[in-house]
Amino acid sequence: MGALPEIGRSHELHIEITADLLTRFADYSGDVNPMHFDDAYAKARGLKARAAHGLSYASFVSTLIGMHLPGPGALWSHQTLRFIAPAYVGDIVILRGEVTRASSSNRSVNIAISAVTAEGTLLLQGDAGVLMPKDKAESTANPVQTQTETISGEGPVAFIFGATGAVGSATAALFSRQGYRIGLFGRRGQSLEQLATELASPSATFVCDVVQQESVAKAVHAAIGVLGVPDSVVHAISAPLGPRPILDLTADDFHSHGAVQLGGLINIGSACLPEMVRRGAGSLTFVGTVATHGAPPSGLAAYTAAKAAAASYIRSVAQELGPQGIRANIVSPDLLETDLTNHISDRSRKLVAARSPLRRLANVEEVAEVIRFVASTQASYVSGQDMRVDGGAGMN
Repeated sequence: MGALPEIGRSHELHIEITADLLTRFADYSGDVNPMHFDDAYAKARGLKARAAHGLSYASFVSTLIGMHLPGPGALWSHQTLRFIAPAYVGDIVILRGEVTRASSSNRSVNIAISAVTAEGTLLLQGDAGVLMPKDKAESTANPVQTQTETISGEGPVAFIFGATGAVGSATAALFSRQGYRIGLFGRRGQSLEQLATELASPSATFVCDVVQQESVAKAVHAAIGVLGVPDSVVHAISAPLGPRPILDLTADDFHSHGAVQLGGLINIGSACLPEMVRRGAGSLTFVGTVATHGAPPSGLAAYTAAKAAAASYIRSVAQELGPQGIRANIVSPDLLETDLTNHISDRSRKLVAARSPLRRLANVEEVAEVIRFVASTQASYVSGQDMRVDGGAGMN
């Protein structure tokens, strides 16, 4: 088995609930509870008909993991499931898995599991843990860069982590137009290479996983060898939002966001800041969120907690390393039109736009402009600040 699956990768199985499926499951498991076989018995206990065994369709998680996500070679290590509504004979169950965390150090993957009927009724939610043992024949090499020649020049240097995301790519493009030499960091080498061809200034690409300290350290070391010590470093990465009610949250939900937001930021800081301190100048910018200001939105506790913790780290960097010439700031946009927010309804988008005096949402280019400003020498006396990009919605 090769590379770990990318965060956000998903797969669906469609399972028809039939009488034969329930009979075969009962034969195998020994569960002949009349709730699954006697309509009158089930109706007397509040159901509309006999219900399918939850595991009669949830057991297909094994198929999902072993054959599709990640696929052959994977080992199912643990599973949590919360059954929310029953399924009935005749239902089509859509079982979905989405990768929310991937750790290269122990080759483990976390997959968010959900099941809905074809009509949209939520049946279950949960998380699966998967191990992906490396084939002994596979190389243990871990290439972190796709360019080895030194890129010289007079312009400043910017390292953009999460460069292929919506905000990251817009920021890279803007820095490039401003004459920066750009280090593009991310998990998808091909996407990084494509972005590099679109930039106006010299750039180099470096593949790394920000949740892995060694991976970041190797990539930054290679980037400094190619481009030099960065003048500006930007963290513009987020795990999928994965909205979930507070009572359904587990420690794994917080870990997946914390590993990317706080852990990733610390790994980036540990690799970049010592070199910037030695030079006596530099800036570190974190892309936060207005969701950490005031009452947090429902369903995003893990996301907002991780963002808030990372923002606290930034302020500590500003406080402790300011005397060495290091500035650190947060840029917190309101709702943006990106892949991370596809789950948000049009109605909610309109409500967010309506609370802004400008009566619209920001675009990623506008956020990139603020990032570019606070990261540049134009903001040489701006540090430890959280710059809201919300069209005035947060005015006190």
